[in-house]
Amino acid sequence: MPDEPDIWPLVETALAEGKILGLPRFSSQAQTYVAARVREIQPDICTGKYGIREPSEACSAIPWADIELIVVPGVAFDLRGHRLGRGRGHYDRMLAQVRGIKCGVAFDEQIVDEIPAAKHDVHMNLVVTPTRTIMMRVRET
Repeated sequence: MPDEPDIWPLVETALAEGKILGLPRFSSQAQTYVAARVREIQPDICTGKYGIREPSEACSAIPWADIELIVVPGVAFDLRGHRLGRGRGHYDRMLAQVRGIKCGVAFDEQIVDEIPAAKHDVHMNLVVTPTRTIMMRVRET
């Protein structure tokens, strides 16, 4: 999205290094996002719902639980790992299934003192901005 940091170079680097890369694809049928494997930018990437680049229908699904690292945009993040999304809950539903590291990505001005959080909100393990990396403390259960 135009108001989010451009992480596309990360996508290109991951593919060039032979990493297994999954990107979210909106499923109109399920009204949620699925992770889909991208092997090459062309022909695997197309413009999807909300005008966002995403994997084509030809890309195979990857279980969210198999994701080792997920890079997550947001409207704002706080220093406790809370994330403010765009209000539809899509990311919280998929993040709840991810066992790997959850890395928020934001501009410095998107880091705020506090974001109200509900029980279903998923915390980030870290947040990366153009000038710093904010590691979250391990939470006790």
